Amino acid sequence: MFIKLNEKEFEINTKLGTTFAIEERFKKPYLRVLSEIQNLTAKEQIELLSCGINKEEKNEFKEALKDVGIGYLTEILEEFIEELQYPGLTEKEREEKKLEKVAKQKHMKEIGLIS
Repeated sequence: MFIKLNEKEFEINTKLGTTFAIEERFKKPYLRVLSEIQNLTAKEQIELLSCGINKEEKNEFKEALKDVGIGYLTEILEEFIEELQYPGLTEKEREEKKLEKVAKQKHMKEIGLIS
């Protein structure tokens, strides 16, 4: 995933290793971090995003994010989470995967495997 801030393009890694970095940084399982995302401060949201940035660019990235609005920060964060869930897929492919997942969960509820 790439985002442009202050005329510089940053690559944010969205592979599984980034979820490990998130768990280490927040000292919680990745899914718990996501379930509590609405409680994160803007600074913590920047920390979450920076888990996918290489060490050499991390400080520059954090500084560049200070110049964006909270709405844009939220958009970047949403895209980041989508990319972590389904790295390398297009938006359409991600939507299809989500629909498949919902259908599977519904079926599992119908047959009593989950509540």
